[in-house]
Amino acid sequence: MKNTGGSKDNRIIVVGGGASGLAAAITAAKSGRRVTILEAQQRVGRKLLATGNGRCNISNTGASPQLARSDSPETVSAVMKAVPPERVMDFLEECGIPCMIEREGRIYPSSEQAASVLDMLRFRAAHLGVETVCEARVSDIRRRGDRFVVTHGGGELTADRIIIACGSQASPQLGGCADGYTLLKSLGHTVNKCTPALAPVLSDKTALRPLKGLRVRCRAVLLHEGKQCHAEDGEVQFNEDNLSGIAIFQISARLARYGCKGREISLDLLPDSTSEQVTKLLKKRREALGYLTLEDFLNAMVHKRVGLYIMGVAGCKPLSRKVGSLTDAEISIIASLLKDWRFPVHGIAAWKQAQLASGGASLRQFDERLQSRLVKGVFACGEVLDCDFDCGGYNLHWAWCSGITAGRLGEKA
Repeated sequence: MKNTGGSKDNRIIVVGGGASGLAAAITAAKSGRRVTILEAQQRVGRKLLATGNGRCNISNTGASPQLARSDSPETVSAVMKAVPPERVMDFLEECGIPCMIEREGRIYPSSEQAASVLDMLRFRAAHLGVETVCEARVSDIRRRGDRFVVTHGGGELTADRIIIACGSQASPQLGGCADGYTLLKSLGHTVNKCTPALAPVLSDKTALRPLKGLRVRCRAVLLHEGKQCHAEDGEVQFNEDNLSGIAIFQISARLARYGCKGREISLDLLPDSTSEQVTKLLKKRREALGYLTLEDFLNAMVHKRVGLYIMGVAGCKPLSRKVGSLTDAEISIIASLLKDWRFPVHGIAAWKQAQLASGGASLRQFDERLQSRLVKGVFACGEVLDCDFDCGGYNLHWAWCSGITAGRLGEKA
């Protein structure tokens, strides 16, 4: 097998060329180190191209360690405090990526183009002398004396230090895989259970099929044994066998970490009104629109197909009846469904539909500079670690923070 690494080349190898890997490589190269990125795919940054629907929601002004889900909140806090939001913005500016702030603190590149972000990161890395080797899937990392031997598709390289930035198996169509977990396990690390997150939530096909393709703005509430655990306002989309949309993705992250058993999702179609107000409104409509048939009772209040479905679930038949014939009991049932329309949780969609993984390599086994507590000289960053956030730019913020931290290779800023 060809050996392309010398014994005194002071090489740093970054395994994985996603957002965190590029940040780590650029940071390490800035300090004068020889850096090589080994990327399994044909090109670096494929997942980055898909972020923010191609616009690249690059960070968030509200990024905070308190928003993280991790097995080591203390480590997350230390990393994010050492690389505050202004340092992340400085890093992006240094790479030639000016940004703008939109609603809810979401930060986007001024170009609104993920491809341009990737271009500028690649250009910066190349300018600093970073060597990028694609189609170089790493299969093994092992110690040889005080150095590491890295086996990949094209041979072997030796390095003084290793940064593992392989991401997770989310979105395998974009190159997501579990290689990072395998490599860290081989070095003695614990990998906590990994579950798809920021993904559609599976539910009752029979209930969903008539609503397939519809989108509604509402409040989605996660219930556990009937009690509210979490709520999100936003768009919900009905699909063949699942609910999706931003509000559902946020809920899926909680399900991924805490489980689906005994949980339901309740949709509140009129979140700005109380149950009493909705009941009162429906009674007014009964009086004012008594000449209509039940088919159109909820028309214009909600999407017509949603209204028809709710009338059917409420048992208001036949739909040819006049609105004026609705009883107070029927009004009460309809109001209840508009405020608390429940769907059982059957699970989370597969990895192909997930934006990230919940779980990963235990952060407890890494110090605040993201160096392994088990194998000196091994660092990790990004999604391969057990740390995830909601949608909104927070996960990319973690990629930059952790990548910059790992790229410092144990040195203070």
